[in-house]
Amino acid sequence: MKLSTTTGILLFAASNFANAGLINGGSDIIDNDDLTQLSDWLGKGDIDLTNIFTKSGGKNSQDWHAAVDDKGATFTLIESTFEGNTYIFGGYNDYSWNSAIMHNQVDATLDKSFLFSLTTNKIFERKNNNHSTSSANDLGATFGAGHDLYIDATLSTGYSNLGASYGENTVYGSVAAGKELAGNFDGWQIQKYESFTVNASQVPEPSTLAIYALGIIGLASRRLKKKS
Repeated sequence: MKLSTTTGILLFAASNFANAGLINGGSDIIDNDDLTQLSDWLGKGDIDLTNIFTKSGGKNSQDWHAAVDDKGATFTLIESTFEGNTYIFGGYNDYSWNSAIMHNQVDATLDKSFLFSLTTNKIFERKNNNHSTSSANDLGATFGAGHDLYIDATLSTGYSNLGASYGENTVYGSVAAGKELAGNFDGWQIQKYESFTVNASQVPEPSTLAIYALGIIGLASRRLKKKS
């Protein structure tokens, strides 16, 4: 079926507005299906992620902080191995990382930070006013008072001691909770580590798209009249 010039313009306009979410800068950890899951957990519609840090060579927590501090909300994704199995997990920090502030003490009702596992398909939301994150220069993406998730200065290992700040029904320090997040409480080795800034994709209301489409139609009509 041959499309008219106007129909083609409308489809082009709609495709530019309807954005299913992008991973700008790419990722060695997640794909578009994972991005859809992260979007669902965040609850802000489709999101775009922009890669601002990828662990490579001898990069450490200071390099990571230089990349992520004061950049707004971020997802940090971790791929680790434990006893031959691979686990993908991480955390969403609703506020900027800032190595000048040791602990984020934002009230839990205002803070949408959470931990998650893409391997076990689990999400652990903040449950109390214990601090949300720890941002010292010698820490990677560290969440909670337990710590619920701790990443060491070399970005090569850590532990998952869930229940102090995250996981509504999670008993602090339980081995089972650690397994749900990272395969075990400790002993896992980080193979890949990435952080992304977060932007909601721009999907306008139907009325906005209709107004835009009418403008495009008018412009196309004027151009056709000029040609004829």
